[in-house]
Amino acid sequence: LQLGRIVQSDGRSELTRKGEPVEKLYFLTDGEAEIEVAGGQIIRLRDIFIGEIAFLTGQAASATVTIDKGSHYISWPSAALRASFDRQPELARAMEQAMNRDMAKKVVGNSGRVPE
Repeated sequence: LQLGRIVQSDGRSELTRKGEPVEKLYFLTDGEAEIEVAGGQIIRLRDIFIGEIAFLTGQAASATVTIDKGSHYISWPSAALRASFDRQPELARAMEQAMNRDMAKKVVGNSGRVPE
């Protein structure tokens, strides 16, 4: 996790754009993320990973995510973090569990209920 860089957004910032490559994994520690999901619907969430699906699958961003000015986040270069996970499998498992909980939180935030 030492690879992470703590950042404060100096303006409204788009961290990912749907369909484009994602070079970093982010965790929003303070502020809200605006997530544009299917059909252009917008949900706003706090304390979330951003770019985790792309990180886990190696695919392009699944959503466009924008954060507000003054938001704080941690960013990790994806390639370096994957290499670190190869050397530290227990870290990989812990982060993957955290990302799985985060994805469930987003599903609930999107629909208002936990899927069955």
